[in-house]
Amino acid sequence: MPPKRKRGSGNDRKRNTSNREESQSSTTLGQSKAAFGRCVYVSDRYEKVARIGEGTYGIVYKAIDKVTSRHVALKRSIPHHQADDGFPATSLRELQTLRLCSNHDHIVKLLDVTVSSRKISGQDGGGSGNVFFVFEFCEYDLANLIDDYYKRRGRSPFDIRAVKTLMSHLLKALRYMHSRCLIHRDVKLSNLLYCSKTGMLKLADFGLSRPFAPNCENSISLTPTVASLWYRPPELLFGAITYSQAIDLWAAGCIFTELAFGHPVLNGKNEMDQINKIIEYVGDIPGMNGDDWPEMRDLPRIKDGAVKVPAASSSPRRLLDLCSNWSLAGLRLLTSLLEYNPRKRWTASYALEQSEYLNGAEQPPYTSAEMPRRFL
Repeated sequence: MPPKRKRGSGNDRKRNTSNREESQSSTTLGQSKAAFGRCVYVSDRYEKVARIGEGTYGIVYKAIDKVTSRHVALKRSIPHHQADDGFPATSLRELQTLRLCSNHDHIVKLLDVTVSSRKISGQDGGGSGNVFFVFEFCEYDLANLIDDYYKRRGRSPFDIRAVKTLMSHLLKALRYMHSRCLIHRDVKLSNLLYCSKTGMLKLADFGLSRPFAPNCENSISLTPTVASLWYRPPELLFGAITYSQAIDLWAAGCIFTELAFGHPVLNGKNEMDQINKIIEYVGDIPGMNGDDWPEMRDLPRIKDGAVKVPAASSSPRRLLDLCSNWSLAGLRLLTSLLEYNPRKRWTASYALEQSEYLNGAEQPPYTSAEMPRRFL
């Protein structure tokens, strides 16, 4: 049975994002309304069918569009201290990112923004002025799909060709975001949707996304406590407050193993346990005096002694044992994404262009039309 996913481990950190970041993005609903025009009332256009998910800053419903008769997903924004902070910064960031990126095939499509018309009693109803994002409807999130299948079958629901396809879709979404100088900062399996009708992966949940300066570390200070624990790269675990799109690529490497094996591999219980898991599976962290990652010694938690880097060991990397039947091209892609030094970590663009695993003629990725539709 796969380890139970702590779905709040990343979302809880959205609530703890530094005041510096929050103040840069927060605004009032009135300002948003003036900027983007009048929104339709959600009940006039959409009929809720079922509640299908909830996070720190949103509740998600399956609904029917009364005009088109198609299913959609409604995400209701949950304001926290709205009187003091204005419209939630995470929701505003998500809207800003989706306006830039939502036209990509592998990023969930934003269809509409609506508001509730009056005070409705009950937990699900919301209050007057609550904002709903309307998205295309995807049947699965990959975390639930893979966890459920693993419990029943003890393996991943995807074969090697399907894994290649899903990794290509994810890397294409990240390449598109990064080309627009945006970091996702919360790439994880439960933020990947799968549309069985089209065979496509869709990247979702952009509440933590931020702009970055291309070709360098981020020029402004950011919080290190982003990205859910199991997908958090070493530089964030060591307290980095300036970082680049490389943090999304580490998460993509973690997702690669989950797609292949059907369960998380780097699943630490806390930050120190996560560091130890990474060392156990990926290998020794480059030494303090080594040239492989010289910037590591200046990271806050290394510098103040909060994290002690273990001495090098002769133990083999468990990841190599776990992937003993993988091709060399598959191992190269995985180890290039799970590279300690973020400056040496492969970019999404480089992986898509240079990886023999994704581009080779032997067992090539499926087309979207060939992807599985049912998971029995």
